[in-house]
Amino acid sequence: MITWLIATITALGRKFQQTQRSGLLPLLAPFLLLIAIGTFVYAFLEGWTLLNALYATIITITTVGYGDLSPQTAAGRIFAIFFTLFAIGLAGYALSTAAAVVFEGHRAKMALKRLEKRMQQIAALSGHVIVCGGGILANRAAGEFRRRNMPFVIIEADEARLKHTLLWLHAGYVEKRQRHYASLDEVDLSIEERKTVEELAEESGILYMLEDPADEQQLRAAGVHRAYGVVAAMTDDRDNTTIILSARDMARRLGNPQLRIVASAHD
Repeated sequence: MITWLIATITALGRKFQQTQRSGLLPLLAPFLLLIAIGTFVYAFLEGWTLLNALYATIITITTVGYGDLSPQTAAGRIFAIFFTLFAIGLAGYALSTAAAVVFEGHRAKMALKRLEKRMQQIAALSGHVIVCGGGILANRAAGEFRRRNMPFVIIEADEARLKHTLLWLHAGYVEKRQRHYASLDEVDLSIEERKTVEELAEESGILYMLEDPADEQQLRAAGVHRAYGVVAAMTDDRDNTTIILSARDMARRLGNPQLRIVASAHD
């Protein structure tokens, strides 16, 4: 019995924590308060039992209205009018907010699953190239590796820069750009430009990491110990220097001394 009670309390505690993290607790509290207010006011004004008052409160909030129990006093009916209006408004707000919370939670879970899948694909790479940066040089290098069927992964911390790089690796976007340059015809680029980094990468079959390539942990996650080479194409020479030193040191320590490193130098 004690074991069952402890297990029940533990389960309820976990449920409470999940509800609190999900953002539904601020919506649940006003509902409970509304039910309590309706129950006690109905019981006081109409002289009902707490059970009947609770029943009347619930059918009022849910707008079921069976008609078997309704306020008979003037005060009770006036309270019912304002209580019903307030309850319906709160219910509408709560339902829309709860739907948004559930949708956001589902989207976050799906994004996490896609991230895990992408990292598993990166973890399976071998003999690939790690392209660090998202500028023009990184784009040209990634495009060349793609033409040569050389596996690669792009690491860039700036989402806008990464998106611009992926756009120029997206076949549909490039085809439209080339058509515009050749004929000067108006083309609609908004379809591709409205897409997210994740959508562009998925459609183009490109693996990426939205992380800082100068971070040793991110280089390791990208498989520097299994890679054929690293392209340091950051816009800041200091970042390129950090990547060179980190990649070379990690490659030696992790058993990949033949790692090839190519870096851009602006100054």
